[in-house]
Amino acid sequence: MKEWIIKVNDYLIYLCFGVLACVSALMLTGGAIIPALITFAVGFIILSLLSGLWIVLSSISEQSTKQNTLLEKILKEQMKSPLDRL
Repeated sequence: MKEWIIKVNDYLIYLCFGVLACVSALMLTGGAIIPALITFAVGFIILSLLSGLWIVLSSISEQSTKQNTLLEKILKEQMKSPLDRL
């Protein structure tokens, strides 16, 4: 499930970059060179930040899941009676 969500997010980011490029190209053909460059630069920065944020958040989620699993295992081990450990 997680891999599917990551793939969908990747495709959405690619789609947004494509839309951004098309909008900038349409602005260039309309003769608005400076606004087109500004639109492309700002859009590229915003989309890059959003995709980086997604990578960081998914990494944090994965690490916290691993940590919780490990803590549960440790707690179960500690909850055993001393006689069980022998």
